[in-house]
Amino acid sequence: MYTLSNNLDNLTNYSLEIDILKFEKRKEILEIVLKQLYRIISDIKFIERDGVKLSKTRHSLSILARLWRESALIFLSKYCNDQEKFFLEDIETIIEENEDIVSQEILRKIPRFPELFDFLLSGSEGSIQEMSQGKEEEKKILHNLLIQVANAIISLILNYFSNNEKIKERLYNLETVSSREIAKFRNRLAWEYRKKQYWGEPKDIFESQYRLFFFNEKGIDSSVIYSPRQKELNSLRGIKWSVTILLEIRDATSPLLRSLVGTVGKALVYVLTQVIGRGIGLVGKGILQGIGNSFSERDYQKKPAKQKSKY
Repeated sequence: MYTLSNNLDNLTNYSLEIDILKFEKRKEILEIVLKQLYRIISDIKFIERDGVKLSKTRHSLSILARLWRESALIFLSKYCNDQEKFFLEDIETIIEENEDIVSQEILRKIPRFPELFDFLLSGSEGSIQEMSQGKEEEKKILHNLLIQVANAIISLILNYFSNNEKIKERLYNLETVSSREIAKFRNRLAWEYRKKQYWGEPKDIFESQYRLFFFNEKGIDSSVIYSPRQKELNSLRGIKWSVTILLEIRDATSPLLRSLVGTVGKALVYVLTQVIGRGIGLVGKGILQGIGNSFSERDYQKKPAKQKSKY
């Protein structure tokens, strides 16, 4: 079984839903998602042994939805099954009602999942472990998948159970246990989502890249990988399309602006050193000459007059 890093601190400038969890809960939810991924791969391999071939590209979103749904049910039924307020049936209803929006807003945007799943499905039982020893890009894609699915699960807790005292004690770290800190955390996530939706995503599409979150020895980091996204670029409309136009204008004008700034800078240096500097030098020279003349006159006045001879 592939093991996760022992350090899961968020080293990026982006807020993640799992940041609110205690370390051991953060690791637990990621391990649940990983175990369910193993299980789904095993189930599909069993089906394909009977000669039924599945289209991984067509069914990738439904596979991700199943991964999120099953992982969410395991985690929420363990920590949010409060017999006083929430029953297992309530949790199942919440998951079912949110599956479509989670699929469209989060799961659908997880990059390169069809290729990753095809690699895992066609490999041996130790494909994920083999990936951890090499294939750096595939490893980052896997890490990003685990993190994004876990984030989507915690988003349910933040929306439905965030101020339940028992759940807060079980799951949240001490820095975000108060109602005010939870509200600040949720507002920060909402801002991150809007910024990503209207700026980050169109920028990444225009630059033909995906941003991935991955594990390293120090914690959770992020990087980008190249991937052609021309089809998505052609489908952009409204504000997202305007962002790409602004980026293109900036790229077109930045060389001219740099050249203009360089020219103005050289001209300013010339004016300061050659014109103003010389002027100041002449003034200073005049002042020094004036001071010298005043000293000369003072010395002359102090000299005693020569006495006329009596003879």
